[in-house]
Amino acid sequence: MGRDITQHQGNRVQTRISNLFGTVLFVCAASVGQVKVAQAAPGAREDSIRVDGRIVVVDAQVQFDSLVRSPKAGRQWGSLSQMFSRTAMRKEPVKWEVASFVGVGKGPLEGPRWDEWTGQYDWSYALSLRQGWTSFNSQLLKQRGWEALFGAQMQVLAQQLGGANVAQIPDSVIGFIPVALDEAWSAVTYKRYSNGIETDTIAMEVRRNTLIAASFELGFDLSHRLGWRLQMHAGGMVNSQASHRLDIEAPELDGIPWQKRSVEAWRFMPLASFKFGKVLGESNNWRLAAHGVIQIVPQSIQNCWVGIGINVCSISPTKSGSHR
Repeated sequence: MGRDITQHQGNRVQTRISNLFGTVLFVCAASVGQVKVAQAAPGAREDSIRVDGRIVVVDAQVQFDSLVRSPKAGRQWGSLSQMFSRTAMRKEPVKWEVASFVGVGKGPLEGPRWDEWTGQYDWSYALSLRQGWTSFNSQLLKQRGWEALFGAQMQVLAQQLGGANVAQIPDSVIGFIPVALDEAWSAVTYKRYSNGIETDTIAMEVRRNTLIAASFELGFDLSHRLGWRLQMHAGGMVNSQASHRLDIEAPELDGIPWQKRSVEAWRFMPLASFKFGKVLGESNNWRLAAHGVIQIVPQSIQNCWVGIGINVCSISPTKSGSHR
């Protein structure tokens, strides 16, 4: 029995030694971890936990790399904000413009253009009023001598669209022959008789239909200190009358020789215009400029117009020496 008591006391001493050794080892490990964390993340926030009645201080830090803003991104954003920084709105002088256009598009035709068949081009004349506002201050553009303006434009157009009288087309027509150097636009007729087949050509007459339309556009005007002008506008156009175009085909016995393509009246059609020109001169506080212009109207009978225009605007005495 004495042996058992001695053995039990020995086990208790061994257990205490083991616990003490484990506690010392845990504290040393925690101390080493604390030193490493403190070295890896100086200035980190401290916290503590209680283990077996002992307080162990733990230093912890959480860092989100995705929230750190790149200096390069900051520079890019700064350059972009400097390129287009808002300024106070300022109205520019009203500009009056007159322009003349020739139609060079196909419109809804599936075959060649109308002028390729008939030799007859579409013409258009426009009177417009343009108002500009200063809206952006671009340092990048200013360094290159340009200034960007936001503006609006209203137009009244008188369009002369080429056409033909459908009543003059004979029932026996099988197709058409396009205009040539020495021959007018003509229709080909086909008749069958008991003794054979006869074909003939009939000269076709062309006419013009005058159409009044109005448009409204918004866009940007770029002006250079040397007097160059660049304008990009987009908006819509409304025609006051229906417009028609004949979609005609070459002679073919079994084909459809022609069909009518129409655009109804008071239809809203998208419009985009591009202008490039230069200031011609100034006199008595008035400025004169000329420009070339392209207008795109995808849903119109004539969907592409090319022309030239002249605009006039008043300038203040303080601006007479510059081409703003």
